[in-house]
Amino acid sequence: MRNEGKSIFVCYTPFQVFNALNLVIHNVNGTGGHSDICVERNFAHAGEIAEQLKKSGLFGRVYEFSLPDIKRRFLHRAAVMAGTLFSVWSIKKLAGSDFDLPGQGYQALYASVWGLFAVNLINHYGIETVCLFEDGLASYEGSMKNKVSFLYRAVFQFLNLGCMGVKEQAVYLYRPAMYQGKPSELVKKMPEVKECGKFIRACKEIFGYKENDTYQKRRFIYLEIIMSEVSGCRALPESLFVNVFVNVKPLRSRLLVRRHPRASQKPETGVRIDTGENMWELEAMEHITDRHVLISYYSTAMFTPKMLFDREPYLIFAYHIWRVNESDEKTKKLQRIVQFLKDSYRNPEKVMTPHTIEEYEAICIRI
Repeated sequence: MRNEGKSIFVCYTPFQVFNALNLVIHNVNGTGGHSDICVERNFAHAGEIAEQLKKSGLFGRVYEFSLPDIKRRFLHRAAVMAGTLFSVWSIKKLAGSDFDLPGQGYQALYASVWGLFAVNLINHYGIETVCLFEDGLASYEGSMKNKVSFLYRAVFQFLNLGCMGVKEQAVYLYRPAMYQGKPSELVKKMPEVKECGKFIRACKEIFGYKENDTYQKRRFIYLEIIMSEVSGCRALPESLFVNVFVNVKPLRSRLLVRRHPRASQKPETGVRIDTGENMWELEAMEHITDRHVLISYYSTAMFTPKMLFDREPYLIFAYHIWRVNESDEKTKKLQRIVQFLKDSYRNPEKVMTPHTIEEYEAICIRI
């Protein structure tokens, strides 16, 4: 099978699959009907999503792959280096022996990050056109290629591996004005999704969306994150923020806690819990309105309604309450990105960043 003129998408998360569908259904750069897709197996329901992608007929071929689950850093680096040096072996190792390696290769590769599997494909096929597409807030911070570690970049350049000579041709984002990297001329707008019936129908089928009226009945949505993965924070339980609603009776019946997909323990609260069976982007598309209030330490999910659908719910970012050092670079980075979002709101006062739990409680009662 000749793949001249074809593109290949590499997706590591459900949101990346969501955005790949957006680009293909809107036929960006002629990708509609001329693209294959690779989906990493390591997220929830990945296998089911891959099967639905096959049934949809939107991609020529649908491949699955798995990245090595190696905990020790030096072993992980060694595996990545070996995989990069021997790209054919790595591709077969990650995707299985059934992965087709057509001699003609691909014209372009689309991905959100310069991950191992994407780099393998670039090196093996000599792909010269690489386009990045949105993967949440990290995509607005600048080139993903610059985040490849110095060690890997040095080895790639020393051995003249193709991926380091490839320049990003475009970065597709929902809100290009918020991009903080350079050069800005690479940034292009992702197609709007809110009024595209074909895209909405495809997403609901591929991601197994089930009708849900829970969000219509709860105005306040607390979005969990994995606080153990966040550095520089005080040892405050997330239940502290949820208990404000438990203890204030008029608020109790108005809160919904949205579980993080990787949360291991069920929270002990007196409020309604959503286990997150439906993809958050689809819930936001269907149910989140300007009246809703989204609460979290800081979460990409808080940006979704505005970035994707131009809706403006109230947002309460609680990171000031958690951060130990208000002047460190991490806190400054959070402040910059939240300010970008606030500036994009028609009513900026709906984006709030309380500094104390008392201020947080007062905001919840007031709005």
